[in-house]
Amino acid sequence: MSSATGPTRLEPVSPQNAVLLLVDQQEGLFSRIHEPEQTRRNLLALARSAQLLGMPVVMTTALAAGTNGPQLKELTETFAGQEVIDRTLINAWQDSRVHEAVARTRRSKAIIAGTGLDVCANFPPSRAPPKATTPTSSSMPPAASSQSPPSRRSAA
Repeated sequence: MSSATGPTRLEPVSPQNAVLLLVDQQEGLFSRIHEPEQTRRNLLALARSAQLLGMPVVMTTALAAGTNGPQLKELTETFAGQEVIDRTLINAWQDSRVHEAVARTRRSKAIIAGTGLDVCANFPPSRAPPKATTPTSSSMPPAASSQSPPSRRSAA
């Protein structure tokens, strides 16, 4: 097969080209997910790995003063002094502060970890440019989260 008709090789995700977007990792939401303690450990491992690798991290919450509660204490401690963008919009990507914070990193890829895949991690990639669509969910059971999600890239 010639390269003109063959599949395009995608650049792998790396600390040099990716940003970690933590969406709605909040105490009140964690009380409603499957295996919250295991999920918490997995999320903290992801966050600390990003920090260790020097990957930029953008954190956002939704209505933290309400029933969703504040961001997980361990994340706030891990990224002490870093801004947490509290929004009133459901879709994090539609909040200009979130969008601009991700854009300021100048990274071409985003790893999105939301408390739930149905809303937190699903909406941002549906509105983001094609390169910024690597949805993950911290609430998925480990066996399911190791599988690659379906591609959201448009065929060009």
